[in-house]
Amino acid sequence: WIIPKQSPQATINAEIGKLDQNWPSGTVKLYRDGDYVGQRNWNNSTDQALQMSFGVDEQVQVKVTDISDKKIPTRNSSETIQKQQYSIQNLHNYPITATIFESEPQSRNAQLTTKSTYSIAPTAKSWNDQPNINLWEINLEPKGNFKLEVQHQFKYPNSGSTTGF
Repeated sequence: WIIPKQSPQATINAEIGKLDQNWPSGTVKLYRDGDYVGQRNWNNSTDQALQMSFGVDEQVQVKVTDISDKKIPTRNSSETIQKQQYSIQNLHNYPITATIFESEPQSRNAQLTTKSTYSIAPTAKSWNDQPNINLWEINLEPKGNFKLEVQHQFKYPNSGSTTGF
């Protein structure tokens, strides 16, 4: 289960590592709990790993709540603080492992600064060799809940235009 930031829904994903060349290319089908979930064509000669998405899992409820969005002006600069809370609930009768992704804003301008804080430290701070994509691997028991608070602080000059986030 993967819970991306842009879409507050849990999607079912599967990943199969690169297999030796003796495995033929063809259609890969996924079954979950004895039910057919979906299929995808796979070319064994080009993929390093097979990654497949099988849609939304209605039994994993995701809620993203904006806690605050404050703008705080000071003499020479302004500051914006954005806070969100992620709440994930497993409605299945069995435990699941979920991955939450959160991209950490980065400045490309010396006049703009960012600082991100999390109520729970990320499991990793990069994904697929891409830096600044934080992820949390969580185990959710049946009917279990998980909450994560994320805060991003942005500081920028009061005057002029700002770009670079």
